[in-house]
Amino acid sequence: DFLPKKTSLFETIIVAANDELVSLFLQKKINFNEISKKILKIINLNEFQKYKKKEPKNIQDIHILSKYVRLKVNSFCI
Repeated sequence: DFLPKKTSLFETIIVAANDELVSLFLQKKINFNEISKKILKIINLNEFQKYKKKEPKNIQDIHILSKYVRLKVNSFCI
């Protein structure tokens, strides 16, 4: 399954990666066509697959993971 059937931290990864990629596009650091290609590469990384089974326990879990994903996207893309 590409997306988990119940709420998980994986949604945080998708949203954070998309937000960061769109930001990079708006800054003209990547082109529009790269957004979808890069988001698929990022969310398919083994280190992020485990989050499909993890439910967020609090807002801090989401915030920490979001920051990490944004850093990973930037290191991956630039």
